Amino acid sequence: MRKERKNIVGSKYIGDKNGTLKVKEQKVMERWRTYFSSLLNEYQLEEEDKVEGPIWGVTEQIVEQALKSMKVGKAPGPSGVTSDLIKAARATGVKELFQICKSIEQDGKVPEQWAKSYTILVYKGKRDVLMVDKHRGVRLLEQDMEVYEKTLEKRLRIAVKIDEKQFEFQSGKSTVDAILICITTLARKVWSKEGRVFLCLC
Repeated sequence: MRKERKNIVGSKYIGDKNGTLKVKEQKVMERWRTYFSSLLNEYQLEEEDKVEGPIWGVTEQIVEQALKSMKVGKAPGPSGVTSDLIKAARATGVKELFQICKSIEQDGKVPEQWAKSYTILVYKGKRDVLMVDKHRGVRLLEQDMEVYEKTLEKRLRIAVKIDEKQFEFQSGKSTVDAILICITTLARKVWSKEGRVFLCLC
């Protein structure tokens, strides 16, 4: 007898570390806040030596390119403003976004709205739905912030030379490609000696 999987959307109640059920909204929110705060700050980045810089300033052209690279139909952050709305404004939208990016680099401050986001809980479908670690958090950020991040990425990729052996964070070169190259190279060397290759891909 086959049991159909049920779709679980969020959880009104949740358990704490000791398994005690939290039912009041304030307590439930605090539990989620504590969990994600611990999860997302588990590793502390070490201080690194600064590289030569800074990179050159943002331009309208770079903002326009970054905006065009945004996916269509993405869910908005707290402000409700999507990249689709900015694209619909055409030249006016690009200019307004450019002014925001320019002011960030001049003043060294980002809009306060960018510090806010929505976290959507998605149940993984396994074990107890009341356990916080059985949910996946999907963070909805402000999309104009994502556009600005893309302008930084585009400028950094031009300024920083990435080794040809790098197979991640490269367009058209994923870690899967690197694995396939390793397997192919190994197989050819073994076959050249009339050997047999056994692969186990999990």
